[in-house]
Amino acid sequence: MKNIEIKCRLRRNFESKKWLKKLTLRGKIPLKISQEDTYFNVRYGRLKLRRQGSQAQLIYYQRADLKKGRVSSYEIIPINDAAKTKKFLAQSLGTAGIVRKKREVYFWKNVRLHLDQIHGLGKFLEIESAISHDIALKQARKNFNTVLEAIPRNTIEPVDCSYLDLILRP
Repeated sequence: MKNIEIKCRLRRNFESKKWLKKLTLRGKIPLKISQEDTYFNVRYGRLKLRRQGSQAQLIYYQRADLKKGRVSSYEIIPINDAAKTKKFLAQSLGTAGIVRKKREVYFWKNVRLHLDQIHGLGKFLEIESAISHDIALKQARKNFNTVLEAIPRNTIEPVDCSYLDLILRP
């Protein structure tokens, strides 16, 4: 699977209600979730075990570390026993770190909008425009740009890496 994505640190002057209104999302109730992502040491890309309530999934992805919209390739596998899987991967690969977050998820066309509160880091926004059989790269890019251009530039600061990388920076 693939998507086009960007991650941005939110500045104090970011007003989510104004931005969501521009996308005609005003009044829509977001999906509110808590997630814990445990990252494991891998040679290429990133591998994490995501725990969300009683559900868990293993996510592997590869993407360039850029401060702009970039294509990400990923695979997701549902996990029945998160505790055993975490122990197995930690013993065999080693744990790189853990990211805990509270997330509000909105949807606009094929785009997922994540307003994230990251433990130890602050507030962020992720925009992910899914590429699929129904949505070609060109249309996914157009939808991605529509969402991104609705945000006043002085309210966000694009970042070039994962939340874990930000946590591990000195």
